[in-house]
Amino acid sequence: MPTTHEENIGPVGSESETRSEDRASYEEDPCIECHSGSDVMPAVIEDWASSKHANNNVSCIDCHEGEESDPDTFRHNGYWVT
Repeated sequence: MPTTHEENIGPVGSESETRSEDRASYEEDPCIECHSGSDVMPAVIEDWASSKHANNNVSCIDCHEGEESDPDTFRHNGYWVT
């Protein structure tokens, strides 16, 4: 699952915001795949689908994937998320 991020990400929407092009696509994002096919939070996926994030191929896991060592992450369906 590709999720590499550059270290120098600025404020969201700023010109200094940069990301690696190695992001999870819509089809690869485990959040979208699971939640769009279930009764658990489907409205979140519907909101995302019409957002700037979706239009720019930024999926849930791109922003919400964490690492085990992060204090605000938890294990959810095999992934560390924030």
